[in-house]
Amino acid sequence: MFGHLPARCLERKSICNGKSPKECQRFVGAIIEDQSAHGMTCDRKCSKLYWDEASYRRISGARSVCIENSTDRLLRYCQSSGKTLSISHVWSHGQGGRPEQPHGMNLCLHQRYVAIAKGLGCDSYWMDTPCIPENHELRSEAIANINKVFYESKVTLVCDRDLMDIGIENLTLAIKESILATVSYLFNIPA
Repeated sequence: MFGHLPARCLERKSICNGKSPKECQRFVGAIIEDQSAHGMTCDRKCSKLYWDEASYRRISGARSVCIENSTDRLLRYCQSSGKTLSISHVWSHGQGGRPEQPHGMNLCLHQRYVAIAKGLGCDSYWMDTPCIPENHELRSEAIANINKVFYESKVTLVCDRDLMDIGIENLTLAIKESILATVSYLFNIPA
């Protein structure tokens, strides 16, 4: 499905053989840098948001970014719930870096997810990059709650550049099967 595309995540910049996702470094073995994407209309000069550690520590269990209170350059947190937008993404496609300084999350990306969450009637969003800090204890707790977040969230948004690049104007059976196979692999769903 993606063999005609130029290599995106390979250090050697060559295209894999495409025989299976396990042999493609778009899915396995990509070199992942700490990064934070920008919105499509951003001039790439927006400011960074960093986590409010005190806000994060006041909550236990599954935490999400509260969309109403994260306005003064700090990401504020609330308990994840049935009104949370969960975001599943591919790290190598640039959806974000760690929430701590000096990394942070670009303001335009945060604003994008806030707008999507509001549009879907959500009061928060969860994405691993702003919600799983580097601190070992907090990280372990956050990772232990990932399944709960996705299970209880109102909506899950899948951000995968490869899937988003698939043209669906002429939706053939082969394209439908490729989309299903890619989503199944991404979410480890047995075929």
